[in-house]
Amino acid sequence: MKKWFSLFVILAAALIQATLLDHFKIFGAKPDLLLIIMVTLAGIFLFQLRWLIILAAIAGIFKDIFSVNTFGVNTLLFCCWVVLIVRASKKMSIDDNLRRAILILIIAVLHSIATGIIALLLGNPVPLGIFLRVTFFGALYTLLITPLIFKVLARWLKS
Repeated sequence: MKKWFSLFVILAAALIQATLLDHFKIFGAKPDLLLIIMVTLAGIFLFQLRWLIILAAIAGIFKDIFSVNTFGVNTLLFCCWVVLIVRASKKMSIDDNLRRAILILIIAVLHSIATGIIALLLGNPVPLGIFLRVTFFGALYTLLITPLIFKVLARWLKS
């Protein structure tokens, strides 16, 4: 049941991120709800790796559909982040919300950098000032909204 509900949460987050959060941009950046959800799901050991990769691919496809990036970049990166988080969680503990929040900040910055590098390699460079602004404020905005997502997911996990 939680697998199907997690799909609903991903769909709802994708729709909110594509529509509602466009009105709350700060310096052209908005929080990445899908990234927060995927890092949280991968870090709490709720699902097997195979199901996490499927969820990450679905979240990445939604993000690719609703964004202007090259299609497939977010799908690939989300799957990579999930695999790296699961592998890293075997070597270190990410049980508490503070460590998950720090992990989300790191992955948000790395995700923006990787997306920018891929865009540059594909011949779609983003001006450096815009890239740095969106990377910095996007990661910071994602970090600031993380506690709210943690509360919603914690309430869902208790049921």
